[in-house]
Amino acid sequence: MSIVRQTELTAATIDPAAEVYNAAFNVRTFYVIRAVWGDVPAEEVDPIQLLKLKQHVYRAICNHEVYGAYLDGSQAPAAIMVLKRPVDGNNPPNNKLPTPYDAELDAYFPPDAAAREQEASDPLLEDHTATLKKQSWKSQGTLNYHISYLATNPSAQRKGLASRLVRFALERAKSEGREVSLTTHSRENVDFYARLGFNVKGSAEWDIGNTPFTWWCLSTDMAKTGSGTDP
Repeated sequence: MSIVRQTELTAATIDPAAEVYNAAFNVRTFYVIRAVWGDVPAEEVDPIQLLKLKQHVYRAICNHEVYGAYLDGSQAPAAIMVLKRPVDGNNPPNNKLPTPYDAELDAYFPPDAAAREQEASDPLLEDHTATLKKQSWKSQGTLNYHISYLATNPSAQRKGLASRLVRFALERAKSEGREVSLTTHSRENVDFYARLGFNVKGSAEWDIGNTPFTWWCLSTDMAKTGSGTDP
């Protein structure tokens, strides 16, 4: 098993990473997807979501650090992690960075998609922010690393790939005297990260489309970083 940083803005790098995400995530469980695409057939949403994932990977490579975990002998990553670096006030990430996928995505989107997404996101983000600002990790977030979009292809799960990527991030942060934070909406993931040394710092709950939705926020404790057992 090896970990390789993904740096090339080419289809050969971006497409395999997006495919890992596409295979790992049930996109229709995401709250924005529910709000914007809830009444659109899955066969129409899937190609759009794949384009959005390629767009996300492209911007992540430009703004942050993207790492792939490779099984021995494989030419494609089986797991992907975005590691957001401590924020540099002189060079903040550009989440609206133009990508080669923008025009095709714009052609797909229904005319009211932006308004529907805004309507769905605003109250959630407002509530989310108000709740989490009270947590100590939030005030220190810009000084630390943040794990985002960690995913393993279902065909390669239970091989230690995700934990290997997380440990890579933990070691990097510890060498710099920093913490690592992350968020998840999966109770199973909370338990997974706890075994790697993360602690729950806060949570926010909403009701989205009559479905309960909880977002947990976790971070490391420098004194314990790296002390968890490998699941």
